[in-house]
Amino acid sequence: MRTLLIVNPFATSTTPNLFNEIVKLLSQKLDLTVKETTGPHDALEFARTAQAAGFELVLSFGGDGTLNEIANGILQTPKHEKNPIVAAIPGGNANVFIRNIGWPTSALAACGHILNLVAHNSIKTIGVGEATTDNLSRYFLFNCGIGLDAAVLARMQDRRATGKKVTDLAYTRMAFRELLIQTNRKEPKLEILDLNGKSHGKAHLALIINLAPWTYLGEFALPLTPAATLDTALDIFAAKELTLGGISRLIKRAVRAQVSNPDKSFIMLSNQESAAFISPEELWVQVDGEVLSPSKRLDVRYVPSALKILV
Repeated sequence: MRTLLIVNPFATSTTPNLFNEIVKLLSQKLDLTVKETTGPHDALEFARTAQAAGFELVLSFGGDGTLNEIANGILQTPKHEKNPIVAAIPGGNANVFIRNIGWPTSALAACGHILNLVAHNSIKTIGVGEATTDNLSRYFLFNCGIGLDAAVLARMQDRRATGKKVTDLAYTRMAFRELLIQTNRKEPKLEILDLNGKSHGKAHLALIINLAPWTYLGEFALPLTPAATLDTALDIFAAKELTLGGISRLIKRAVRAQVSNPDKSFIMLSNQESAAFISPEELWVQVDGEVLSPSKRLDVRYVPSALKILV
């Protein structure tokens, strides 16, 4: 199988030795071509031309951001039965998508899993989400966020730019700093509208989830919408209250993986084909853990049968 391996050498857990082992292992069974990224959007461009170059499989070796770029590159080409299949080797910090579909978190073990799936032609076509703001549009595989969640990721991006490590502990500290110091917790401003334009109230942040869990802290999963799967449309979780009591209930909900919505502090919508999020002030937006830009409006829609993956 003609395979393009796109490598982000700057991802958290990638090393030259590991990269060499992966290339050696994959080359035993696949007709492998390797391209390394040097900056943002390289992976997107490599993937966008993959079909025209005759690649049947595109592999990501990096984090969720690299995988997101690859998916966007493929989805920007006209839909065709010969569009490449997508799979990922974990090389980032969280590797959320891989963990959500139950793959090994070891890079070498994931390579062995990929070769086994290729041998058995184990392919699934999945739906994805599409996020559109005032100035851009981007597909996402597992989640999109607007508000506090994305603001924390923006601060983490600034931290990464200074050469500091991105860790779960650093993420937690920044989340509490953003929550307790930077966020106006008294007045939610983000209005949530469903497909029919019905308002479901205002919130401080909203998460649009295509595949649960939402994220991980170390080995611990945070499934705010446990019912979100690749076989349904989008689930929405929004926090209406950020009081100490509301925060406590939010944490308990994540820990217990509750499916129902018994608490007035939250807005939960399931299996949504589309939705809109409107704010009087600009809020940060993220897709698959990658920060986009601030916007006063976010529109999301579900795109069924969009991408072929190994699974």
